[in-house]
Amino acid sequence: MSGTIDTQGMKVTVDGQAISCVLEMGDYSETRGTNSYQCMSSDEELISFGPISRSSFDITVPYDATNTLGIAKLNSSVDDKVKYSFAVELNNAVTPLTGSGTISTITMGVSGRTKVYEKAGIMQQTFTIYPTTKETITPAD
Repeated sequence: MSGTIDTQGMKVTVDGQAISCVLEMGDYSETRGTNSYQCMSSDEELISFGPISRSSFDITVPYDATNTLGIAKLNSSVDDKVKYSFAVELNNAVTPLTGSGTISTITMGVSGRTKVYEKAGIMQQTFTIYPTTKETITPAD
């Protein structure tokens, strides 16, 4: 399929700190609220558009007892109510040896974490991410 990007090899960072292994990541969506008004004098309908709301999503990683790098930032966000930048770099660099893939960046907070014991033989941890800003896209180079 033309234009598709393989997620194998994508990079995830929190406040510039890498998460070395992302097992699963949920969907991110933006939705603009709407109100519709029916005209009494015709069959017309007026639509007004409200603010954008952003969905939360989960990211699952292997449990890291040493609390290193990006996972430490996710834990800090829960414990200390701190917001961090969250970036996903896709595996679509134009010049693979020196360039970067498309980067999607949001500011986010983490509202919760869950430890999953012995799923597929490893302990896992899931964090619920809440975006607080509009997504910024940096094109691949």
